Amino acid sequence: MACTGKSMTITSQKGQMLEGAQLQSAKLVIPDLTVPKKTMAIDLEVAAPAADVVRYLSAEPLGFAQPLSLNAESISGSATGSLQFRFNLPSERLGIQPELDMNITAQLNDVAQPGFLGYMDASGVNGTLAITRNQLDYDGQLAWDGVPLTVDLTHLLGQTDEPYPTQYTASGTVPAEKLGVFGLPDLPFLSGAGAMQAQVKRASAGIRNLNVQADLTGLGVD
Repeated sequence: MACTGKSMTITSQKGQMLEGAQLQSAKLVIPDLTVPKKTMAIDLEVAAPAADVVRYLSAEPLGFAQPLSLNAESISGSATGSLQFRFNLPSERLGIQPELDMNITAQLNDVAQPGFLGYMDASGVNGTLAITRNQLDYDGQLAWDGVPLTVDLTHLLGQTDEPYPTQYTASGTVPAEKLGVFGLPDLPFLSGAGAMQAQVKRASAGIRNLNVQADLTGLGVD
């Protein structure tokens, strides 16, 4: 720990958080101890089971796990990444309320979560996750209900006037019996598989705005 009388810095090279998260480096800085509205910066590098990530996102003041339908008891896989937090220290005497800014970037490794976002059974999740106070972004691979897809997804967090808080582009080769993954109707007379790309906007109530492009070469009619 370093304290100059005006600022304070605490660093650590290793440690453990929650149940299984390995802290690879940590730094806490309060740049100015003399001002009434003191700010704190925390930077962490962590390797963790996905379940620990969910537990962390569940804690206040984040509370992100429930809106995303993330469940520490059913999720599997792991993640490595960085967590950056910037906030002011609250003071009841001065009437200063906590204000949080955050930036989480993680590489997900073989993550699986039944019921992600309330409707997606996701497995084989390998890609980059980024979370800020207002938004979640994912770019990578996953299997949705067993269908391997390349996905670029954005989900808005908190209160928003955006009618479609979840928007994503997904592409892959989809078997005829799995067309519902892209929100298409069940067509029992089709067989085989077709290359498809979907641009989906989804409202909180489940209403979709759907645009699908498909190569029907691999599909047949029974």
